[in-house]
Amino acid sequence: MLILESMFFYGSINTQLAEKTGFTNEDAEMMKNALVPLIENDASAARPEGIIEVHRVCWWDHIVQNLVNTPLQKYIVY
Repeated sequence: MLILESMFFYGSINTQLAEKTGFTNEDAEMMKNALVPLIENDASAARPEGIIEVHRVCWWDHIVQNLVNTPLQKYIVY
């Protein structure tokens, strides 16, 4: 029997803290590009090669930087 499971990860980049720490748009692009191959070559005895994959990465940018932090995942329909 094949059991399919899904894991979801959420995160955000706080623009005010990013300005203070020097986190740039280039850093965000590198992070976004690193998410897709995240699981490649990460096999173990409990998790054979190919059993886990990154299926989709959803990323969006806010037009207005000073938005109140909102749990946006509650507005996403899966």
